[in-house]
Amino acid sequence: MNGNCCLYYLTAQVGFHWVLLMIRRGQIRERFGIEGSGVSDCCSSYWCPCCVIMQHEKEIEAQSERPQTGYQAPAGMAYAPQ
Repeated sequence: MNGNCCLYYLTAQVGFHWVLLMIRRGQIRERFGIEGSGVSDCCSSYWCPCCVIMQHEKEIEAQSERPQTGYQAPAGMAYAPQ
């Protein structure tokens, strides 16, 4: 857990978790030059916080410098030859 997770948990206990999501959403929009407004950030964060968290993650992954490999299914079980 990091500081953001702890802060999110504490604010969720009193019903204000959406405020942190709204602030973070604005920061991400500003950082990557994404169109939008504070009102849309507020509405999205309040009514669909799970969607907002996933959008944050996906946007940061899409904008990062490292190559995206996506999910790689593990290889099936193999028995050692005897």
